[in-house]
Amino acid sequence: IVEIDGDAFYTRQLDATRDGAFIDLDVEFTPDSVRPAKQALSLTVGDLHQRWVLPKVVEATFTAPDSLVRITDPRYLFWHDVLDFHSRNHHHDDDWVTRFGKWKHGIECVRTEMKEVVDFLNRHTPKGRQSIVVSSNHDRAAAKWLKKADFRNDPVNAEFYLECAQRVAASVRKTGGGIAYDDPFVSYAKTLADENVYFLNDGESKALLRVEYGFHGDKGPNGSRGSTQNLSKMGIKVTKGHSHVAEIIDACYSIGKSTGMLEYEVGAPSAHTNSHVLQYANGKRTVITVINGRFCLKRPRR
Repeated sequence: IVEIDGDAFYTRQLDATRDGAFIDLDVEFTPDSVRPAKQALSLTVGDLHQRWVLPKVVEATFTAPDSLVRITDPRYLFWHDVLDFHSRNHHHDDDWVTRFGKWKHGIECVRTEMKEVVDFLNRHTPKGRQSIVVSSNHDRAAAKWLKKADFRNDPVNAEFYLECAQRVAASVRKTGGGIAYDDPFVSYAKTLADENVYFLNDGESKALLRVEYGFHGDKGPNGSRGSTQNLSKMGIKVTKGHSHVAEIIDACYSIGKSTGMLEYEVGAPSAHTNSHVLQYANGKRTVITVINGRFCLKRPRR
């Protein structure tokens, strides 16, 4: 279905069951009737990068009276790249201008960035519903920081660095394949998160109606780099993130992102969109794209 409103357009896939019935947002169409749809099963939010999330995406998805979450009422919310880790991104180690900019604007505190992420998740997880945070490469950047950084040269973050290091050191354990330890971001986030916000471990599975949600998309089969293409060949249905491009390849659906143009994307042509993936009560999925602060034409009141 394509809805056009001036320069804005909204597209959604209508995937029918064997008897010809399908759901579009909050309405179910059957061969015999049109009726309100049951609450959606899940919403996978476009890669968050919370520090840079667009207010219009937040409004259209969560807070407007006719927001996507309010009209479809998903039981589960899945989140990818909730933490951008811009505060101490290792790509800035040799970039004195960006490091100076972070100091100038007061955005180099790791604890503050992590806390803002968890506050966002708590605030936008409706009561009686569950948020599930998928292990993602930007979230895991905190572990790289903990292993590589020298806290002695970082007075802004020295105390929090040592706090995280102590928590991770206490979690170190031997497994059947080597040494494992808790993720520093997840370990800290759990101390602040509401009980209905759950964090998946790296490699942990979560499936709903035979759709796997545990892959972020940065890791592919047999140690390869992940993509929608190679994860589509897994033999299972997958909803993933990471690429910032809304895609459907066979049974693999990919979300977009919830931000504008990030600093490392400026100047390049882009197919990135503010796109989520919604899974309906009947198990079917559709890509929902936010344009100009909306994801569909205004719905008639029922």
